[in-house]
Amino acid sequence: MAVAAHASTIKTTGTATALTNEATTEFTANTVFQITDTAKRVLDPTVALTVQQDPLADGSWAAVAATLYTVDYLFGKITFTPALGAAALVRVATGSYLALLTVAPVRAYNWQVANEAIDSTVHGTSGGERTALYGLGDISGSLKVYEDLLTDHDSGAGTVKFTTAVHDKAPILLELRSGGVGELLRAWVIFDDTGLGGSVEDLISATLPWKGAGKSHTNGTAAPYGSGSAS
Repeated sequence: MAVAAHASTIKTTGTATALTNEATTEFTANTVFQITDTAKRVLDPTVALTVQQDPLADGSWAAVAATLYTVDYLFGKITFTPALGAAALVRVATGSYLALLTVAPVRAYNWQVANEAIDSTVHGTSGGERTALYGLGDISGSLKVYEDLLTDHDSGAGTVKFTTAVHDKAPILLELRSGGVGELLRAWVIFDDTGLGGSVEDLISATLPWKGAGKSHTNGTAAPYGSGSAS
């Protein structure tokens, strides 16, 4: 299906905001629960979460041990092992989410996922063909923006500037949605470098190449990237 590139959306994260008793919706029966409010699904991986369940849906909320679930910080999903009972309700009692801000004006973008192929061929194998195993994987891409990198994309209390992200060497989250429809990509990234230029007959523009970055959180390492739906 053809998709118009100009309708794509590119977003990044703004100021972190605390969550209190945030409701979830059952995503996979008795196992996966997702934060109901779509605006609060990107969770701040540096802030500890407290997850509670109400086993009989009778108001008897109790904390769940962190060893019994995993968290998808990019899409606000909580996966339980073992599964909960059929009547159970789940909420995020404490934590923080990251508001998403539209990055504009973006002229062009690209991204690619790569998996290193490692030669695993050994003596004595039949057929005379090479064998390979997957090694390290990575995601990378770039943005071309019509700005001087000093634009503050957060109109609220926070400050989100590309130049700050590059200079601070801190991972930031990008969301890319091709054509503004369908599945979207979210990735924690770091910027390799920046380039700014302009000619007399053109606009000032900057090129921002980036790579995927693991994002530390209180329970280990968050997934560097993932895809899913915004709704």
